[in-house]
Amino acid sequence: MYILTPLPNRNVFNEFCEYESSLISGYSFVIDIDNFKELNDKYGHNFGDLVIVELSNFLKLKFKESYIFRISGDEFYGLLLENIENICNKLDEIKKESPLFIKYNLSYSVGLHKKELDENIQISFKYADMALFKAKKTKGIKVVLADEDFIREKERELKILELLEGDLEDLYAVYQPKVKISSSNIIGIESLVRCYSKELVDIYPNELIPIAENFDLIHKIDYKIAEESVKFVKELLTLNMIDDDFRISFNLSVKTFFFRNKLICFRSNLS
Repeated sequence: MYILTPLPNRNVFNEFCEYESSLISGYSFVIDIDNFKELNDKYGHNFGDLVIVELSNFLKLKFKESYIFRISGDEFYGLLLENIENICNKLDEIKKESPLFIKYNLSYSVGLHKKELDENIQISFKYADMALFKAKKTKGIKVVLADEDFIREKERELKILELLEGDLEDLYAVYQPKVKISSSNIIGIESLVRCYSKELVDIYPNELIPIAENFDLIHKIDYKIAEESVKFVKELLTLNMIDDDFRISFNLSVKTFFFRNKLICFRSNLS
């Protein structure tokens, strides 16, 4: 069997998590190389292997007293037995000392979480992985620490995601009137999404919408608000409270246009 790097593999990592990690505190560590697939496509898999080997060697050299594992491809996990300042300095040194990283202007992203002595390491790595995801959204070498504020934010985000994956019963439309200045008459309304959860209390659009778009759930919000808005206007028409020239507007994300069945429902409701 061909072994690419000198680092222990996933099987050894799993054993470490099960039998040894509960006796150790440190920083759970997740790192991977930015745009690694594109590097392989551009320079070939042999080049990708060279980059992995070089990063492996530097990690082993810089963190001699810590636990480093190569999980798969360009993904490395570890438990670092140093303070956060030393960890960040050593990660920066790798970038400055690695010939391949210097020559090809390569970068990597890092997620960290402080694992306490009695803490479950799998949970710690889950937080480190969340921090890695955030780190990968920006260019260059990035190190993101999953501290208490970060974890609180991510746990709230996960709960909002669960809400969006459900039946959206906590979402509702509010209506902003459109007034004709010359007559002060209401000539239409703009529909806006609002959300209130018993657990999370108010979830404002600037928090709700980005999560929905990031996880491709924005079409559910668009459809619900559009549906409620059309029903509301139909009720007003039935009660003769508005005339046929009354206008209603609501937001549709660009992503919603990829859901053809939803657009058909929009047209059906409008007619």
